[in-house]
Amino acid sequence: MLPRVPVPLQEATSRLVNKEPTARPTAQLLQLIKYFIDPAVNALKFLDVVNMKDTSQKSHFYKVTLMETMPLIPRKLWWQNVWPMLQAEINNGEVLAAVLQPVITLLQEATHTEYETIMAPTMKVILSSPKSIQATVTLLENLHLIIEKTQREDVNADIMPMLFASFDSSTIQVQFNS
Repeated sequence: MLPRVPVPLQEATSRLVNKEPTARPTAQLLQLIKYFIDPAVNALKFLDVVNMKDTSQKSHFYKVTLMETMPLIPRKLWWQNVWPMLQAEINNGEVLAAVLQPVITLLQEATHTEYETIMAPTMKVILSSPKSIQATVTLLENLHLIIEKTQREDVNADIMPMLFASFDSSTIQVQFNS
């Protein structure tokens, strides 16, 4: 029967049927088998403790792990769990560039109503606050998406000042993307 069991479970299965009870894995060990681990659930669990992580762990999570698992997370949880944590990180200049990756994904997938009611107030803060070079470049690279979702009067009030400031920037990366 063992060949019919998925490969990642074969070792645990063979240990489970061991005659000696002490050789069998505990329920806690079975939970740790990667076969049973849902990446979306792990990402949401990490969000619960993200404030206890250092800057490099947060940056890696936002740029890599969260970006990979976003399609697996139900849309309703984007706005209930993911968005509030991203909002909380907006003022952290050290991870802002990493946080902008999932923010742009949410922006791209948001309806106009979701953008206006949920995201627009935070986007105004992002656009008007000082940013790192990488965060500015990320915003400039995705400016077309931001403009597409933003109401015309807000484009003039919030986006254009950031764009004009990027023209005056002494940084080549920023000038190249503006």
